[in-house]
Amino acid sequence: MATDKIKKLERQLTELSSKSRKEETALRKIDILNNLACDYRNINPAKTIRYGKQALALAVRIRNQERISTSYQNIGCAYIAKCAYMKALEYLQKALKTATHIKDKSAIAHSCTNISSVHLRLGNYREALRYQIKAAVIFEKIVDKKNLGMCYGNIGVIYAEIDDANKALEYYNKSLKFNSEAKNNSGLTFCYIGAANVYQNSADYTKSLQYYLKALKIAEATGDKHNAASCYHNIGALHYLLGDDDKALAFFLKSVKKCKEINKKPKIALAEQSIGQIYAAQGAYDQAIKKYNKSLEIFDAIGDKKRAGMSHMLLGLAYLSKNGYPKALKHLQQSLRINETIGWQSGAADDHYYIARVYAGLTDYTGAIKHLRKGLMLAREIEHRSIELECLALLREMYEAKGDAAKALAYYKEYGTLKDDIFNTEKSRQIADMRTRYETEQKEKEAEIYRLRNVELRREIDKRKKAENELKQHRDQLETIVAKRTAKLKAINVELKQEIAERRRVEKELLGYQRQLRSLAHELSLVEEKQRRKIATNLHDNISQSLMIIKSTLDRLVTARSVKQVRHKLEEIQSYIMDIIQRTRSMTFEISPPVLYELGLEPAVEWLAERFQEQHGITCEFQDDGKKKPISEDWRCILFQSTRELLVNARKHANARKVVISTCKDGRHVKVIVKDDGVGFDPSILDEKIAKNEGFGLFNLRQRLTHLRGKVEIASEEGQGTKITISAPLTTNRRTTNRIQT
Repeated sequence: MATDKIKKLERQLTELSSKSRKEETALRKIDILNNLACDYRNINPAKTIRYGKQALALAVRIRNQERISTSYQNIGCAYIAKCAYMKALEYLQKALKTATHIKDKSAIAHSCTNISSVHLRLGNYREALRYQIKAAVIFEKIVDKKNLGMCYGNIGVIYAEIDDANKALEYYNKSLKFNSEAKNNSGLTFCYIGAANVYQNSADYTKSLQYYLKALKIAEATGDKHNAASCYHNIGALHYLLGDDDKALAFFLKSVKKCKEINKKPKIALAEQSIGQIYAAQGAYDQAIKKYNKSLEIFDAIGDKKRAGMSHMLLGLAYLSKNGYPKALKHLQQSLRINETIGWQSGAADDHYYIARVYAGLTDYTGAIKHLRKGLMLAREIEHRSIELECLALLREMYEAKGDAAKALAYYKEYGTLKDDIFNTEKSRQIADMRTRYETEQKEKEAEIYRLRNVELRREIDKRKKAENELKQHRDQLETIVAKRTAKLKAINVELKQEIAERRRVEKELLGYQRQLRSLAHELSLVEEKQRRKIATNLHDNISQSLMIIKSTLDRLVTARSVKQVRHKLEEIQSYIMDIIQRTRSMTFEISPPVLYELGLEPAVEWLAERFQEQHGITCEFQDDGKKKPISEDWRCILFQSTRELLVNARKHANARKVVISTCKDGRHVKVIVKDDGVGFDPSILDEKIAKNEGFGLFNLRQRLTHLRGKVEIASEEGQGTKITISAPLTTNRRTTNRIQT
């Protein structure tokens, strides 16, 4: 047990203190102090700093450079645990300088690894990568496989932080190789957890769960309660992302239990924080606040400022959801102070945005704008694009509320440009991920085939050696064995041929998907061109013509000779201007109905149903369950446009006489159901139509919603009408973090 080891070292330290101050005694005392500092590193960072400074003072007194370097290293790592990153960097640079002076390669490499850890936490990814690679080169030269595996794992963490999933997985696999050779179970668990995080962030939840379970299996088999607790926590977070709150809660509670067994207070606090997030997502804000306060108490006690700041932020959001603005402001301002102190810019940007939301709730638009500008500046500086988008959207709302239409429009344009850029970037990343996933799967299949062949060959060699030793007595038996082996080899060849045929089939399917995507892109560009042409035609045929008539009437007004004629011409002009206003308003509603942004989704869908019935003479009913449905502006727009597309399909293809539109809240999703009494169709032919470049409407709708984690369900039979359900997730705050091994 770690506590027994610490008690033993402290007894030895007490015994040495009573002895004479000879150099041998001093060296022994320094070593004990440094060992105590190392053991207290993750338990009590304050004690690590105290013992480390005592060891440093003794080492300086006797001028022992090796132990000076070790003392600096321990103190620096303790400041990392306390989230005092600039202080940590100061001591770790001293450790590196001392180790370089005495040419201690192992100490140089460890210093580089820890400096990389600090830069990662500060968001300086280039520097983090540079120092970690430098450490890896040294460990490779001195043939330290265990620490080389650790370095590759840490490089994987850095690439995961900058969203380069391919590089992250590449280095995690390298790390697994060296950790396996060094029989480092802790390192293997770390890599499996890291790879699981990458797959989770890439939305490949099946593989993510597989890797978490691999890590958990090793941790439980080796009695590694620390990593077992991490696995339970991560599996709980994965179920939370998938919307299964009950399973998530069960795994978080298992994590708490494991952490209590090893007195791992930071992980207990993290689990309590996650449980609080589940309660908050379910609307149980009072229970969430209790859990957040528990986590805050622990983080304050152990001096973990970064996570304490996160607890303050979550408390602020919980009170904000309850409209408890004073308490929300208090916690969010505390979170901001902490994040500015430790230099965590991403957290500070988030805090500015949420503080602005509090001021917006208090109708203090000036205060909201002040914090939004600060948050926007930080978000742009660190390329925190999601919070940049949120700040732009809220800035537009604040200036609109203040009546400053020019600034509101300017921020709205910036919001639209950034949103389009994010969408295009995400779409490109998805296509690249699809291609990479396919290539990875192919390599894994080939590797598995080669592995199976090598296993079979090794077995064959062993059996043949045995047969040679028994050749004189069992010649007939040997011939039988050879015949059986030949049959097996033939079977393997058949399997290989089948595997090759399967690979070709998959390649053919991928080519089909690529053709569909190209056709879809072409179809989308045609739709955009048709919309532009429609707007241009309306402007020319309606607005321009009416303006020309007004001009002509004004020209004739100049030559009018009587007041009666002037009045008559003015009445004509007034009539044409009213007509232009009506047509402009109609075009505005067609392009983007204001009711959607001003009143919300349900009134907008109800307006759409009424307009559809008026325009096309088809009975269109609207039904709502009356429950609140908090969804983002993006999802409101997507659900509205999707509903309009489904109504167009009902008119063009279904020959429907009646359409019923329903909106409802189902668990943590909002659903819009469009049901018609038309001719119906067989949904199974949809994929065939897409393969023939037909039926892009529903395909486009399904791809768009699936990409954004929404869902489309189609229920239809020929002659029985059609029912299409589209669903979107309610607005929640979910976060995942990666951690580096030190």
